[in-house]
Amino acid sequence: MDHSPSFVYLSYHGDDADFALALASQMKNRGARLWMDRLDIPPHADWNPSISDALSRCSSMLVVVSPQIVGSPYMRYELGELVRRNLPVLPLLVKPVTDADWPKEIKTQSVDFRSWRDERIFAAQLDRLIRAMQQHTGFADAFGDPPAEELQYLNDLIARVETRRGVAVNLTRQEGERSRIRPNPFAGGFTHMPYRFNLLRSNIGPSTRLADRDKRLLRGIEDAVEQLPRFVMVGEPGSGKTTTLRRLVLRDAWARKAGNTGAPLPIFRYLPRWKHEQSIIEFIMEDWPLSTDVITLIAAGEGRLYLDGLSEMGGEGPYHAGQLRDWFRSLDAPLYVTITSRVADYSGDMMLDLPIVMIEPMRDISIRELASDYLGEKAEPFLNQVLLQQRWQRHYKQGLYNLSPNPFLLTALMLVYERSPKGTLPYNNGVLFQEMVRALWEREGETEPPIWVEYEEMEKSLARLALAMLDNDMPVDVPVNWAIKQVGQSILLTLAHNASILEIRAETSNGASQHAPGSDEGGGQLRFYHQLMQEYFAAVGLRIEGFESRLPKPAFNSQVGRTATKWDQAIMALCGIADDPSAMVTQIAEVDPFLAASCISTRIIITDKVRRSVEDRLVEHLMEGDMDVKKAAAKALAEIGDRPAVQGLFRVYGRAETATRRIIVQTVQDIHNPAAVTSLLDQLYNPNPEVRRAVARALGVIGDPSAINSLRDSLHDSSQDVRLAAAIALGRIADPQAVPWLRMAMRDPEKDVTLAVVRALGQIGNRAALEALMVAFRNIDYDVHWQAVSVVRDLIDNSVDRDGHRAAVAALSTTLNDKKWYVRHNAARLLGKSGDAEATQYLLPLLQDSDADVRLAAIWATGALNQQMAVPGLLDNLADEAPAIRAMAAWALGQIGSIDAKAALVDSMNDHDEVREGYRVSDAAAMAMDKISRDEVLGVVARQLKRPS
Repeated sequence: MDHSPSFVYLSYHGDDADFALALASQMKNRGARLWMDRLDIPPHADWNPSISDALSRCSSMLVVVSPQIVGSPYMRYELGELVRRNLPVLPLLVKPVTDADWPKEIKTQSVDFRSWRDERIFAAQLDRLIRAMQQHTGFADAFGDPPAEELQYLNDLIARVETRRGVAVNLTRQEGERSRIRPNPFAGGFTHMPYRFNLLRSNIGPSTRLADRDKRLLRGIEDAVEQLPRFVMVGEPGSGKTTTLRRLVLRDAWARKAGNTGAPLPIFRYLPRWKHEQSIIEFIMEDWPLSTDVITLIAAGEGRLYLDGLSEMGGEGPYHAGQLRDWFRSLDAPLYVTITSRVADYSGDMMLDLPIVMIEPMRDISIRELASDYLGEKAEPFLNQVLLQQRWQRHYKQGLYNLSPNPFLLTALMLVYERSPKGTLPYNNGVLFQEMVRALWEREGETEPPIWVEYEEMEKSLARLALAMLDNDMPVDVPVNWAIKQVGQSILLTLAHNASILEIRAETSNGASQHAPGSDEGGGQLRFYHQLMQEYFAAVGLRIEGFESRLPKPAFNSQVGRTATKWDQAIMALCGIADDPSAMVTQIAEVDPFLAASCISTRIIITDKVRRSVEDRLVEHLMEGDMDVKKAAAKALAEIGDRPAVQGLFRVYGRAETATRRIIVQTVQDIHNPAAVTSLLDQLYNPNPEVRRAVARALGVIGDPSAINSLRDSLHDSSQDVRLAAAIALGRIADPQAVPWLRMAMRDPEKDVTLAVVRALGQIGNRAALEALMVAFRNIDYDVHWQAVSVVRDLIDNSVDRDGHRAAVAALSTTLNDKKWYVRHNAARLLGKSGDAEATQYLLPLLQDSDADVRLAAIWATGALNQQMAVPGLLDNLADEAPAIRAMAAWALGQIGSIDAKAALVDSMNDHDEVREGYRVSDAAAMAMDKISRDEVLGVVARQLKRPS
């Protein structure tokens, strides 16, 4: 930003950000010294002071006029400041405003940008605006030479990436309207979502059921970028993939804009715009604005390539994925590239042979934090509905609980909750999305757009679009022109986009976006904001047109039983919004009782008679069908999962042949309905150990604490497999009452059972469980010991408060006198990892341990804990006979930053014994001295700054 006295302040409402960003980037690139918050406040800068500073120093103002200006205190305040200073203000009209609402502070003559989404009109009006400014004495001085081509590129890129609407932004609108300072549009929104990222183990697909050992938690997406030059980022729809990718683009763009030429230049491409006839090189080079060759740039590592939407290319996906794989193996391959894909679609021919980073669903603590930020004192009643106070509530709350870890859907849920007269949320997905769509539409209506479409008309129109997309096997993204033909009017698509029901990307391959259709002739791509929203509108369409012609007879295969169809989810949502769900389920069951069972599992309200009728049909198929049909029938009964359905499974089991029994046993273990607990408990004493094992596993999946007494008996079952399943189940239930029984079960003669018991204690994780884990920690069997180490490490990593760390420290301190060196060694390492300063006192004796590995671990731990009380012992370690210990002691003293250690470290700088090839004790001492010296200087500076002038 040019900080000369003459610059123009751009004032706009958040709802008009798309226009403001397009205008500001164009004007900047034509030499205007124009200030706009989103293009001139770098990330991590203080927002409010930056706004106030720019407002106080500007020489003139452009104000974007729309109906939103009427109720916007911050826009009125900004206008008032300029009027008070008698500075010129030029209005830009983007939406019609009545004379009564026109701000009295500014003249009525304005530049008309109401049709700005038409590129030709926008360009013509921009020329008119610039001429008017250059002829006005109050604006003429705010023009200079156009910036360099790279800065022009970055201005344009930042504007495109910032052009991003979402429910989170809409939810902050009310707070912004009360503020005199314009709100930070991303404070608490998607940009700052508490995302968690896992790096997946090599050669494993993300759609695989992953164990903890298959993934490693990263500190953040920046950690992935630092460690992995090239990777694919996968996640569920709405989990934040594109948001995260764009955040990385912004990070690199701002670094380059600030003059950091060492930062790679970001290149952003939207893969669904890749044409079939284009090579990957042609696609990347398309519309490239700089004179530098982009392929050479990214191959040399001077640019970082960001590719969004791998899974959204429709039928072209496998073909283009193959081209990408070939390119990544070639000599001109990009050195740095990040690609996004939906997790369910990243498999087979779509995989790129690159490391995979998965966005994890938000944890309960993150959901709680976000809800508290948005809802304040209303958050707790909301959280009581969407979070599980007990795991066994999962079945009853599964719709809400499964949606809430998704950032987009969580913010939409909060919007529905805010608008509910009774403050309640429906548990059925069909009704939930019905209310969600209505809330989004009504909220958009409150902005008083000049042209409006009533809810009922919008719902019918988008239902036609969703049905047509399914009927024609269209990909997730469809052409805007095609969509207009389905709904009949482009304005409806624009309104649905503004309401976050649709997302419209009118963009080229480089991501240039106007994000809404300008006319019937406009191009671009359109999609529903979330797949579940498309399924809801398809359900509305089926309610209008009828579903019978789209309900095929079920087909089966040996892998999954019944084969899913493209209409399944829409029909299930339809049952949720039907006037008579019982009649609808009856109709479905006559053709496909397996799908009827799935409909019942969505928590719709139907009569017992209909439910029994569906279950009877399924039992009949389980008894008489072929193996694929039996597999589907068993799975459907388990999906319903109530007491009669489970009893039906076991009734067939009692008289079935071996193959059918095996199917039933495999199915039982996936039951998750708490209503089945009583029937399952009866089967824990079944004479067949396979049944007992499956039942124990199912009880763990359900998580109802009422099962723990029976599972306690199963810990002593004659079958090893049953004991193992019982231990796993008690861990999943995670009730502290089970700790004494699990502690006794650590004596099990089978190691696999003992290891499962250790993991179960870790899942419970309270003080009593930690004390019990120390028994395993001191176990003579190294595998058992190491399992306990792993569990305690996870407890420390995942603890969110100091009490959790203190409990771990107290438990570990009891093991430091153990005779086994590896017990003392790993306890020391974990104490250092705890971050609890009180652990230092327990480590001091180990600094002089008889075992060198233990001494090394204790030295590292004291350095990590950074406490002065360790300095005398560490000084003694500088004289240890082992070079590795002397070097580690020097490092630890540097971490602590003790001035008292400087003399001894100076002596160690003459210690040239090698620790490993190319690294000596003197090197460690020199680095420690350097750190201590730098810390001293910073301390002096800090003290000087605190002195009064």
